[in-house]
Amino acid sequence: MADSIDELYEKNRLIVRAMDWPRITRVDGSNFAYDFSTWAGEIALAQSPDGLTSASSTLLVPGVDVPTYKSIGFMINGDTAEIEHISETDSSSCGNKANGDFYAFGESLADLDELVSNIREKHTSGVMNEVNITISPEDIVGLFYSSSSNDRNRLYALLAKYMIAEQMQVDLPIYEYDSKNGSISLMDMDLAQQQEFLRSMFDSKVLRTPLLHYALDSDEMQTINIADKIKEQMMSNESAMDK
Repeated sequence: MADSIDELYEKNRLIVRAMDWPRITRVDGSNFAYDFSTWAGEIALAQSPDGLTSASSTLLVPGVDVPTYKSIGFMINGDTAEIEHISETDSSSCGNKANGDFYAFGESLADLDELVSNIREKHTSGVMNEVNITISPEDIVGLFYSSSSNDRNRLYALLAKYMIAEQMQVDLPIYEYDSKNGSISLMDMDLAQQQEFLRSMFDSKVLRTPLLHYALDSDEMQTINIADKIKEQMMSNESAMDK
């Protein structure tokens, strides 16, 4: 049985791949939507035979202030993802293994255990490590957002959850990551609470549109309405309870 996210974290095997916030784009010539094309592109590469290679990522270490490159992204199983290069600091990596032009500054550490040991000995506050990995779909175990004084990170993680569900047909859990305390906690929000959260974000003008969109080079394109998706799930759950 695969380890849970909490178990991976406790045994120093939880890696995060930070991603950009979605940007607002116009679809169908008129409607605005949050564009997750970059996220979808990485998932499509992960689904390819070679996987998403040389992805710059960061190992989270319980109880240690390890910053992430950006404030939202994927959670990766460090036991199953292929490790390419490990650095206890930012290695300024570029290129990728698939193209034969991968580069990272400095020699790689032997393994994640050595990385954890070095972090706990030398980098206990505010130093980002860099782990380059090859990601396959089964390595993606969840989503994270960094704790902050506002709800924007949590909002974008929730939007990503529904967009990824459309593309991968998986329901990924979302975790809040508190880097200062080196802790993670499950975003335990049922459908009604998600609905209310989105409504409050819309009323406060943080959420600009309920539409989510991605487009790939393969001409695959998808636009969904997150509010409609939540309603559909609530209705489906009610129907299942009535049977």
